Amino acid sequence: MAIPIRLLAGPNGEVHMDLIAQSIDMAVDRNISAFPTPNNVLARFAVDTNTPRITMDISGILVDDDGSPAFGAGEGSLPMRTLINFGSMFPSENVSPHRPFRRIVESESGFSLTAPERFPIFMAHTGFTRESTSTVLNLSTRHSTPNATNIVYSGRVAKPLAFASGYSAGSTSLLTVKTTVLNNGSPVNIASDPSLLGAEALLTVGSRLVLEDGSLLGIVTGLTSTTVQFDAGLGTAVSTNDRIYVNPKCFNQRGESLGFVDTIEVDNTTGRYSFYMVDPIEQTLLAGDTIALNDNRPRLLGALHNQQMKIVPSYWLEDPTRSPSALVSSSIGDGLPANMGIRLKFDASKTSTIIGGSDNPSVVPTSRATSYRELGYTLQSPARDAVITVPVGGILSVSGGNPAVLLAQMVEDALTNPVVTSAIISQTNLMPVNNKTLSGVFNVIRNGPTLLIEQRYVPDAEIEHPQVMSTALAERFNPQVFTTSAQYDSASTKSAGDKAQDLIGLVSNSEQGLDLFRGVQIPYDSLITSSGINGVARNFFLTFGSVPATEKGSSSNTRPASLPMRDLLLDTSAAGGNLPDEGSREKGILGRFIDAVIPPEAEDLLGFLVNASHDLMVTLAPGAARHNDGGVRILPEKLHVRHEAGKNYYTFDLTLVATDYVIGV
Repeated sequence: MAIPIRLLAGPNGEVHMDLIAQSIDMAVDRNISAFPTPNNVLARFAVDTNTPRITMDISGILVDDDGSPAFGAGEGSLPMRTLINFGSMFPSENVSPHRPFRRIVESESGFSLTAPERFPIFMAHTGFTRESTSTVLNLSTRHSTPNATNIVYSGRVAKPLAFASGYSAGSTSLLTVKTTVLNNGSPVNIASDPSLLGAEALLTVGSRLVLEDGSLLGIVTGLTSTTVQFDAGLGTAVSTNDRIYVNPKCFNQRGESLGFVDTIEVDNTTGRYSFYMVDPIEQTLLAGDTIALNDNRPRLLGALHNQQMKIVPSYWLEDPTRSPSALVSSSIGDGLPANMGIRLKFDASKTSTIIGGSDNPSVVPTSRATSYRELGYTLQSPARDAVITVPVGGILSVSGGNPAVLLAQMVEDALTNPVVTSAIISQTNLMPVNNKTLSGVFNVIRNGPTLLIEQRYVPDAEIEHPQVMSTALAERFNPQVFTTSAQYDSASTKSAGDKAQDLIGLVSNSEQGLDLFRGVQIPYDSLITSSGINGVARNFFLTFGSVPATEKGSSSNTRPASLPMRDLLLDTSAAGGNLPDEGSREKGILGRFIDAVIPPEAEDLLGFLVNASHDLMVTLAPGAARHNDGGVRILPEKLHVRHEAGKNYYTFDLTLVATDYVIGV
């Protein structure tokens, strides 16, 4: 008897290998520590931390397939796919509203309102976990001397507003400010220009107001030109003519709030700064992250504007002479051919109809050659790419919106919008049979902030897709991009030796998100879920987290064994990422995370791990409970292949270890 099993790899299980198992040994070691106590005071005592190690030892046989090898497009071949996680580039939650505060400048000619108060950009050289500290140390700026040093050092911004009367602590009434402000010692009535002088102009809802000594007044929830409303009772008593101060709010480079800053100090010896926060920091801060004061959305869209990504049709990759490169000189050195393709260019000055704007993706004819160095790609075409503009303006400001999901939607729109797909964007065919439009070139599937772009044309040869993101975009946003080549799957006719080579090759050298085996489907016959006297095929599964006991056993396993395994690589509902800054690109997320949580004296012990592991691959949302996904998430630990001379088959022993999260590779 033989048991068919399937190993799965790739973002959505695109790479799979069907094997014939002759025996399967499953072991669950709960790692229990058991020991007796003296005089049997506690009888026999055990510690069970619910940390089981689960292994599967599979022995099987590899035999030749029947029939002749099947080569050619569509005959046992897999299409080329590109998976992009836009959650690694933009926040997966909408940026909290924040109106940068401004100041009044007094002069002999009158008052003027400054532009939003600007501060230098700070960079963290030490990491801190969320809510771990309210003192953020070891910060530097890109300037030797900060701008607005009088504000930076105090951490409190004075407003030319004062209370009109005294109020006791705990007061919940509207607080009234004086109706006049002083101009060179002379009073000027706020009513003469409330849009310039009033409290509503100088303060903002969500601001944290304090007195000069730092005593909390409250968080602003309502404003008029002469009144202030707080979220709760007044935090401290105030007297007539007490001045109003504001704590600056700081944000990380993804526009997420870190909290309010009470004081900022500088060490004149090292030139490094310390932020003394009002409360523990609201987000994990990694070494290399940047911090902005009074500004939560200037850099993301600005950095994305005019950045580009490029998809090359597989029909052109298979034979570059099918592309416009056949019409121009396209070599870029060393006799290497250039790849022409479809470039998506992000435009932050336009607003998509997806979020209520008036702009749609549009095809832009390239009237001049674009240097491959200018674009930032390697081995790419210097001219005549098809260019599609993608309007992305305003995606950080949509009420209740998810910027990462919106960005994925806009790229999807650029590849599926009828106005674009029906436009002739190339002098030559993008697909066989006289097809010069995007229609029919790609299958585009979006799931939350992730986008799967599948090439509909399957080449006759195995082809790798070139770099998708421009060099500048990749450096600034560190996007997660997974690609699979056009290749033959296990349904193609293979010899036993072919199968042995596939198994050895994929186990011995695997790449994150591409061909690392992460799942296994092992079927069994179930009677309890069968409606008749014959068993039905189900797959073994594991769970973790808080799952009811009734959902851990066979009675709840109603998922047919033929269905694909779910959520093999990414839980896109919680996908997210980080934006590295200059000086931090050499470290992956794992290295920066270790910087955040490991004290410096312990770093030497973990140095090998930091250097060897450049990414933290999280296959599921942290904290989420997992039920029956139609298989078991695994990593291959050991493979032993045997072949006896004269035999037309190979035997193998494979050890798999159940795991839901992977660090490394």
